Amino acid sequence: MDINTTQDVSISGYVRNNVVIFDDKIKLPEGIKVNVIVPRQATSSSGLCGIWKDDRPAAEIVNDIMASRTMGRNYNDNISI
Repeated sequence: MDINTTQDVSISGYVRNNVVIFDDKIKLPEGIKVNVIVPRQATSSSGLCGIWKDDRPAAEIVNDIMASRTMGRNYNDNISI
């Protein structure tokens, strides 16, 4: 697809490894400046951020996890992070 750069054109695509890949093969002049508009839904979180309700230090949480997974074993429950 040849692009007429005298007017704005909307081209769809996706991002892979932080590089925009267009859905269609297009020819753009080398070095042309482009604007990328990211849809609002693409930037919204999964809904899982911020739902953790535990204010303990990470080391204490990890120690609890390790202790619960190693009950009955001879294992040092005091892990230092």
